[in-house]
Amino acid sequence: MKPALPEFKTGVRIDEPEQMLQTIAVLAYHLAIELDLHYEDEDARKLQEEVAALEMANASLALSGSRAPDVVHHSINRFMV
Repeated sequence: MKPALPEFKTGVRIDEPEQMLQTIAVLAYHLAIELDLHYEDEDARKLQEEVAALEMANASLALSGSRAPDVVHHSINRFMV
């Protein structure tokens, strides 16, 4: 499920934890989709930094009590070396 984009409107503090977590979720979602669409399983060794970024995003969301989008978990598991 695609996370909702944070609303960046006048008067909303983008440094609020909830806004930051939403942004992390959205960026992780899009990175995971790009990896899944454009790379094959055998490319996993080339994607170590990207998968590490997804793992950090996943951990950040989990520590806050949120869950990363399913595609993030899928890409981590698919490309984990």
